[in-house]
Amino acid sequence: AASDYLEIASTFHTLVMNSIPRLNAEKRNEAKRFTTLIDTLPPGARVLDLGAGSGTFPYADYPQLRIAAAELRPPPGAGARFGGRLARASASRLPFRRAAFDLVIAHWLFEHVDDLQGTYDEVRRVVLPGGLLAVAVPNSRSFEDRLYRFVSHVYKYALLHFRKRIEHVQVLTFLTVNQERCRRGFQLLRFREED
Repeated sequence: AASDYLEIASTFHTLVMNSIPRLNAEKRNEAKRFTTLIDTLPPGARVLDLGAGSGTFPYADYPQLRIAAAELRPPPGAGARFGGRLARASASRLPFRRAAFDLVIAHWLFEHVDDLQGTYDEVRRVVLPGGLLAVAVPNSRSFEDRLYRFVSHVYKYALLHFRKRIEHVQVLTFLTVNQERCRRGFQLLRFREED
């Protein structure tokens, strides 16, 4: 519940969540745990939706927040959808000042980045001291993630689509995400793993 997040946030400043479904209209109820965190933010809080895709959550539902989005390859029409809040940028080289955000959301992002260490460093740089980092990554041990990576390689190499980018370039586990979190001084608020 929202009160749980607020109580935990008074002591810690990082939330790591694993295998949370992509947020969209069809899966809104399943992703309620994730949006509950956003609901706890005070008016005027600064939020970065990192690797935003089409938008990790419905921005229009949060007019009291100052939301920015960063996406390396925005989908067609994304500029209008984000209302000028979209920066086309690599997660490892963000165009934001140091300590610019109260919350950085990296929802299904880290498995896609080529420069994982640089991305972790940039996230640390842009999060306000005492701010929150919410991370969700697919469970690399799950059948779905292994199948996704296998099919990507078959498509690229067996079917000779060499220009196709392999999407899940990082194989992440709770241990690897947790190690990087610790190295950068983030504390763990909560962890949840689903298969």
